Amino acid sequence: MAYNGARGVETVGCNLTKSQDEDLLDELRRVAGRTLRAAGPRYAPSLDPQAPNLAIAPLQRAADALAQGSAFCERVKALSGEIRKAYERDDDFANALFKRRVGSFQRITADLDAIASANTVVSRRAGARGLRRHLRSVRSRLSAAEDELMVRLRALEGSQPGTASEKEKKARSSERDLLQARLGAIRRLEEALYKVVEFADGDEGDLVAGGSSILLLGDWGTGKTHFLCDYAVQAIDDGTPTLVVLANTLRSDVPPLDAIAETTGLAPNGAALRQLLDAKAKVAGRRALIMIDAINESDRETWRRALPGLDRDAAGRGTSGLSSPVALPSIPV
Repeated sequence: MAYNGARGVETVGCNLTKSQDEDLLDELRRVAGRTLRAAGPRYAPSLDPQAPNLAIAPLQRAADALAQGSAFCERVKALSGEIRKAYERDDDFANALFKRRVGSFQRITADLDAIASANTVVSRRAGARGLRRHLRSVRSRLSAAEDELMVRLRALEGSQPGTASEKEKKARSSERDLLQARLGAIRRLEEALYKVVEFADGDEGDLVAGGSSILLLGDWGTGKTHFLCDYAVQAIDDGTPTLVVLANTLRSDVPPLDAIAETTGLAPNGAALRQLLDAKAKVAGRRALIMIDAINESDRETWRRALPGLDRDAAGRGTSGLSSPVALPSIPV
């Protein structure tokens, strides 16, 4: 638990539980509203009250991992619950298989629980890296055990003496059933790990373990601006300091953060803006988000030079960024 008396905000883990001072979040909501209106219905269908929110699960999860707010923590808790349930089904076999090993199913659930309950970005980064190590260890052990059982099963099925007694045949049948049951347990455990591996080794894990930005690409009309504006409002409502702006409304003759500070009026310069957002994010136990949309509708060469520096600065300070050109060829995260 953390408490900041100056801001009057109390937090537990990833969840902002109490706030007496919403001034900054209110200002960020107003900025998001202005950005949405400036984008217009052509780029932001959510201006139409009847338009549905744009939900693309992999992109949503990546953005959640970047922000590390409530939705991210709930996802990690759900993964932990699924692993625990799978382990309980085959716990005797799993306990024997991972006896005296650092990597185990209990260790993986402990890693996930630690990530979900951590109250700092640094703690979650360490937890994500530990989770990756333990997953590699567990999967290696499962793979080796599966290979060993397959060798034994093939050897058993390959030797069928015709003169075996009924007692010997019954023993061989029992051994075969045991080997097949253990193979079934291994495959269930491997299947249970699939979603956790996808999380830890995919975009989400990369963003938690050390990533600091997402570059969203896509053809015109694929919903990038709609997504950014919707996500900004959602993140702010969750207590995550989130700033969304259109690059083509910013000056291009000054550093981008200075231009954002000037346009939004939130701070006298870029350094002060970053400090303001980072301080709020630190109290909330998550990252601040700066979303810059339509960078190809501004001075492209300026942004080509500026983006790497912004990314390095975000990585060093803990703030995150999502940027979106408007008309590029695909939508990878």
